[in-house]
Amino acid sequence: MDFPAFVPSSRNYNLGDYAVRTFRAQSGAESRILYGDSRFGTTLELQYQNIADKNAETFMVHYENMKGTFKTFPITAGVMGGWDGLAFPDGFPYKNQRNSDATYIDQEGIIRTAGPNETRINYDLNGNSTGFLLEGEATNLLPDTSGAQPPWAGAAISVPLSNVTAPDGTNTNVFRSEFTNGGGVVLQFDPPSTDSCTFSFFSKPDPVNNPAGACILEVLGREPGQPFSSVCLAFFSYTDNNPLIRSTNPVLFNAKRQSLANNWFRFSCVISGLSVYEKLRFDCESRLNLNVGNNTEQCFPTYWGPQAEAGTEVTSFIPTYGTPVTRAADKLAALGAWRYAEPPDITSVRPGVSSARVRLISVV
Repeated sequence: MDFPAFVPSSRNYNLGDYAVRTFRAQSGAESRILYGDSRFGTTLELQYQNIADKNAETFMVHYENMKGTFKTFPITAGVMGGWDGLAFPDGFPYKNQRNSDATYIDQEGIIRTAGPNETRINYDLNGNSTGFLLEGEATNLLPDTSGAQPPWAGAAISVPLSNVTAPDGTNTNVFRSEFTNGGGVVLQFDPPSTDSCTFSFFSKPDPVNNPAGACILEVLGREPGQPFSSVCLAFFSYTDNNPLIRSTNPVLFNAKRQSLANNWFRFSCVISGLSVYEKLRFDCESRLNLNVGNNTEQCFPTYWGPQAEAGTEVTSFIPTYGTPVTRAADKLAALGAWRYAEPPDITSVRPGVSSARVRLISVV
C-alpha cells in the first residue's frame, strides 16, 4: 500500500545530519570520519487540516500496514505539491535522473546550465523561486545556435555584437538585424514529423531607434524554383502581452512573451501545418501600426538563441553547436526510505471532517 498522496496544508521539515564519528587523541586533536553521503534523522511533519474522515482514515490504515513504526516506505513527489510551486527544500531525498545538460533561469534572470542529474529550479524576475523545472524530452531542431554558423540566410545583414550581454550572461552569439523596407532573415529547417512545431527566439528592443518596436515572424511557402510567398504572420510586441497574429494556413497560435533580465524577451509561437516547402522568416523591423502593418519606421533589435521543437509547448532553451541537440526528460527518483516516527494523530473537527498530523523519519 502506498503512502497517501494527499497534499498537506502545512509541513515542518528538519534536514537531519550526516553520519559522523569523532575521534579525540590524548593531545586533544580531533578527527572526524564521514560515513556515507546521505543524511540521517531527517524528519518531516505533515499537517492536514479539515479533510474528510475517509481520507484521514487512510493514514491509520497505512500505519497498520507498515506494522506501526517498523516497516519503511517511499513517499511520492505528489506529497510535496504546493511547496513553493513544487520546489523541494535543499537536501530533500529526491534526485533528478536527467542524463543531459539543461538550462534554467536563475535568481538574477539569467539563463544558466545545469549538468546531468542536477535538479533545476526556476526563478522569476524578483528572484523568487517558481519551483522545480521538470520537463519532458525535447529537441532543438535548429543545428547551430552558437553564432559560429548562424542558421540564418537571406538578403538581410546580421551583425554580431560583442558589446551586448546575451540572456546567458555572456558576450557572444548576439546578432543585430540591419535592414530596411521590409527585409527579413530567412531560417530553414526540416519540419518535425508531428503536425505542430514551436518556434522561439530571444530578442531585445533597439533603445535608440525604436524601443517600442516589434519582432515579426512569418512562415513562407515556396514550391521548388518559385519565389517565397507569405502565408501567415505574427507580430511580437515588446510592450504588449497579447501579440497580434494573422494566420491563414499554416496556423499560428499560442503566442507568448517572457521577460528576462537586461530587457531581453523570449517570444514563442506554435506553427501547425508546416510542409517540406515551408521556411520561417524572422523579421525584426518595427511595425508600430500593427493593424495595417504599413509603418515604415525601422528599428534594429538584437536576436539570440532560436529554437524549433516538435509539439505545442515552448521548453527551456537548448543550445546547439552544429547538430540538433536533445535534452533528456527530467525524472525525480526517491532516495532512501521513510518510516513513521509515531502513530498518526487524527482529530475530529466536526462530523465527517477531521484533521491529521503525520510525523515521518528518514531511514538511510
